[in-house]
Amino acid sequence: MNSEEFLKQALSSEACPPDFEKDYEYFRKYQNLSLNSLREFHRVCEKNNINYHVTYGSLIGIIRDGGQIPWDYDVDVFVPVSDKDKLIEALKKDLSDDFYAMSPEFDENCRHYILRICPKGNDSAAIHVDVFYFCGAPEDERERKKLTDAFKLCAKIRYSKFVNVRLESEGNAKRFIKYSVAKLGSMFFSGKSNDRKYQSLLYKYPMNESNHVVTPDIYSGEFDLKYDILINTELKKVNGDEFRIPTAYEQFLSEYYGDYMNYPPVEKNINQVLHACKRFRYFEQNNSK
Repeated sequence: MNSEEFLKQALSSEACPPDFEKDYEYFRKYQNLSLNSLREFHRVCEKNNINYHVTYGSLIGIIRDGGQIPWDYDVDVFVPVSDKDKLIEALKKDLSDDFYAMSPEFDENCRHYILRICPKGNDSAAIHVDVFYFCGAPEDERERKKLTDAFKLCAKIRYSKFVNVRLESEGNAKRFIKYSVAKLGSMFFSGKSNDRKYQSLLYKYPMNESNHVVTPDIYSGEFDLKYDILINTELKKVNGDEFRIPTAYEQFLSEYYGDYMNYPPVEKNINQVLHACKRFRYFEQNNSK
């Protein structure tokens, strides 16, 4: 389903609000910013021989919809941790001035360990390509959970220390209190010690000797990821663009999403667009970049 087909479906739904066509045009502007960020990331990776591929819902969009999921602006990619340092150097050297990278390697006050590629002039919390690393993990399930729990704790500590409570609560009082309490609690942890622990975990298990891999971030352990499914990639042409996808994409999507060719109810998709528009407007009004 492309964006025109989705809009037609949405407008015929009883759940569609009166000004949805205007909202969707606004949403599409940000969706295109995400796509441009992915194009730039792809260019840098291909130029520097960095192994990456589009993943999660973004991969579903490429395979099922022939591009972006019409009601989703988020873009996710995977990069093996073995290419992490090489990627950081490549971005410092080759990233276009129209974009910026956000991670601790680019901003010591960054609130997350993952890497984000963002269009210049936009807050990294609002619009970005999420670059998720994956690293080696032990075969034993209990030991693997210890590793993912450790990654999640490191990520939570960094987030709590550096989160902009006012901005990221998006005007929600409960969220403001939650983030404020977490920020106070993070004062009992050393940021440098937390970073050292995180770095030591990244390479604790050699990836090419591991059947299982994990993402070293707040979402660590949500998927039981396999090395042989993720490591090999191929180029896929998409609407005049070309991006990398995992060669075993069908196995990846079937294992983690089931029947990924099915569509959610249109009402849910309409609400997803409206929620995104609300976030975009909020960050426009409170833009710190």
